[in-house]
Amino acid sequence: SGNGNHGTINGTIPAGGVWVGGKDGGGKSALKYDGSTNWVNATNNYSTLTKGSLSCWFSVVTPSGTNPLLNMFTESGNTDYLGLVFSSSKVIVQHQNVGTSNVNNGISSTTTIAANKLYHVVLTADGSAWKIYLNGFSEALSTLVGSNTGAFFSALVAVAHDFGFGKRNRPSVSTIDWQSGTSEGVCVWNRVLSAPEVWSLYDPRTRWQLRYQPGRVATFLGGGGAVAAGPPIGKLVN
Repeated sequence: SGNGNHGTINGTIPAGGVWVGGKDGGGKSALKYDGSTNWVNATNNYSTLTKGSLSCWFSVVTPSGTNPLLNMFTESGNTDYLGLVFSSSKVIVQHQNVGTSNVNNGISSTTTIAANKLYHVVLTADGSAWKIYLNGFSEALSTLVGSNTGAFFSALVAVAHDFGFGKRNRPSVSTIDWQSGTSEGVCVWNRVLSAPEVWSLYDPRTRWQLRYQPGRVATFLGGGGAVAAGPPIGKLVN
């Protein structure tokens, strides 16, 4: 595409590879995370976005634990992150910075996530409020801490960040969170998706069409087969 939106697999690559069968069957289009070492570091071209959306298919092995899905975070220094995680069997949006602005905001969905079951999730952030959609439907939300600000990636402090799948680093508390499960069809959008668009992403009759609509900054797609450490896993389709 020329836009350089690539991702690199990091960590231990098991004998069978990290690609597994995806939502639509057939080829190996989903990434499997081992919960301890492997994750994807995607090129961060999104730090100036004041609003936008994230979407993907996912599954988790242990929903009661802390499983990061899509997060912008730092590898050292202050704890500074924003993104989607699973905790206590719920989908959670968290935005935190410790040591600079002392921001700490979080909201939770209400649907209980089952182990090893595929879900489609969408986060929208318009600068005023976050919304979480699961399997095409808007979730009722509860506030865990702070308030529902709707902040997106531009709200993070001006330091280097990774946009990662399957990992989140929290340096100030010496904690790294890992996902044990899968993700597939990760999309980053520079606009807020409408409810009908969210449904179109979930509906098998239309979900491939919306990926080609305006505002999609990047789509990370599967490659298939055994993968050696470090290859690109996806890029812009157009």
